Amino acid sequence: MDVKLRLTWQNVALWISWGLVFALYLAWPLTHLDAYLWTNDEGLYMQRAALANAGYPLYTETAFTKPPLLIWILRVAFLVAGPTLPAARLTVLCLTLMGFAATGVIARQLWGRWAGVAAMAMLYCLPELPVRAHVVMAGLPSMAVALVALAAAILFQHRRRRGWIVLSGAALAGALLIHPVLIFSTVPLALILFLPDSVLGADKPLQRATGLEMFFFLAPILLAGALTVAAVDRRSFFTWVFQSNYQAARDVPRDENWNMIAGFLGSSWALVGLSIASSAVLSTFPRRRRALSLLAAWWLTACATLLALSPLWRQYLIFLAFPLAIVSGGGIVAAGRKLLRLRRRTWRQGGLRGLWAVLTIVWLTAFGLNRWEKTRPKLLEGPEWSSDHLAARSFIEEKVPPDGFVATDDPLLALAAGRLVQPPFTEASKKQIEMGNFTTEGAMEGMLRYGSEAAFFSTGRLILLPGFEEWVSEVATERREFDDLRAYRLDLPRPEPDSTLARFENGIELRGYALSRGVLGPGDVLTVMLFWRCPDDVTEDNHVFAHLVQEEGGRWGQHDGPLQDGECPTSQWEQKELVVDVHRIGLSPEAPPGTYLLTVGMYPWPSLERVPVFLPNGDRWPQHRAVVTEISVVSP
Repeated sequence: MDVKLRLTWQNVALWISWGLVFALYLAWPLTHLDAYLWTNDEGLYMQRAALANAGYPLYTETAFTKPPLLIWILRVAFLVAGPTLPAARLTVLCLTLMGFAATGVIARQLWGRWAGVAAMAMLYCLPELPVRAHVVMAGLPSMAVALVALAAAILFQHRRRRGWIVLSGAALAGALLIHPVLIFSTVPLALILFLPDSVLGADKPLQRATGLEMFFFLAPILLAGALTVAAVDRRSFFTWVFQSNYQAARDVPRDENWNMIAGFLGSSWALVGLSIASSAVLSTFPRRRRALSLLAAWWLTACATLLALSPLWRQYLIFLAFPLAIVSGGGIVAAGRKLLRLRRRTWRQGGLRGLWAVLTIVWLTAFGLNRWEKTRPKLLEGPEWSSDHLAARSFIEEKVPPDGFVATDDPLLALAAGRLVQPPFTEASKKQIEMGNFTTEGAMEGMLRYGSEAAFFSTGRLILLPGFEEWVSEVATERREFDDLRAYRLDLPRPEPDSTLARFENGIELRGYALSRGVLGPGDVLTVMLFWRCPDDVTEDNHVFAHLVQEEGGRWGQHDGPLQDGECPTSQWEQKELVVDVHRIGLSPEAPPGTYLLTVGMYPWPSLERVPVFLPNGDRWPQHRAVVTEISVVSP
């Protein structure tokens, strides 16, 4: 009777411990669901999901360099609760909570039931984990789903139920469809499935997965991959997910990866030291020693993957902490058991084991104090919306209609205001700007195509586009400043003109134009926006020229080049597609006052022979150039 009562209270204490660890894990994220953090990274994820729900498909209109599963999950959340910050972050929190629980399940299966609670406690003691648990990025959610795959594989080996191996395969597919970097999790999975006796300590012999069981494991992976490829535009998907990442990896050096990993391990010295001490304690148990080889292989493959990754973002370094936390959880429980046994032994009999136990307790105390010191100010001083950000948010809500677009490098602020960014602005990350995938001309074209109602400059990324904010200030009807934040109210021309201004011999039509200003001074820059359409296919690529000339002769400003800076060659135009082309013409400082003509024409590249151009009535324009409008130049 006493034994049953004692066991019952042990179970109650165990479940209470799990509940307390979960409560601690949720405490920070649930109180910061609406916090102003990671404005560009989080905002772009949320904007992509909201844009997809609004009818702008992923990879074709909105840019994304990772597989689509996280965006699809956010889309479902937005359909249910609306496109808000709390809805997105609560969704991600549910994903990472699964991974947190899976960490406990893995440790419990390897080291015993109390090791699960200890492993989760060690993981929580990393300062960045509770702060990042709800962050809408791919890193932690993908790791969380991979942990579910590992936990399910271990449960399958211990219980031999096929449902667990199906779950493991489905979870691995989910992890890779959120972020391919989790490919390193296939190594510990392979060890669990094919070498269970070598890497899992068990009281009974374990068998490797049979051919039929591997079919149940691989079937959800293949099915998920096939459904993903079928659900997206394959050409755009491979361009963004593979070609874009290959370009980024090729252009970024990996020399800093060693330093970043060493820095992370150095900042997590308590966890690293505790895992080393725990490994020594666990190695004294022959059955536990096997599981150490599994975790060592897991950690080393994760480290090798991060060393090869380029660019390596700091958020991915937390992948290295999970196997360390699992080892530490097992070591703490094993050390505690050794201390209890010392009451029946002399120090001479249990000297070495007792020494490791004492070292483990010392490391645990240092680890807890280190974590408390780092997280205490964060928990008391959470990030909140400043008065300037709230004022800017109100400006957007007031000036932009609910179905309008905002051009901004702060997509999170736009989403918080209930507004979307133009689909091309989902490319407005620092990496894409530096690689030349998002240009000044592309930003202008996106604003004109989708009709931007406002522009907002906050994080500094759009400053990397030369001349972009200057152009926005030229065409803005209102400007507001909120400390270092700058907002512009816009009234841009409609990109769908009513009539054809000129028709070229190759079939391309000039349908309209818009100017940043109608009066210039010497040395000023005129931004010209041309609207093109092609009713038929064009087989050759053409360059466009835009010149400022005087009627009596003399060219005082020009801009020549491929359409959209080469991003939209005429040979790839779709029939009846409207293309917005932006040209910035610098007027010569020596230009005399007077009336100037803005002329536009085309020539195939590399030939410089101009394409004949005609008026709508069929008359030919002289000199193969269409006169678009007149521009007044005044004295300084």
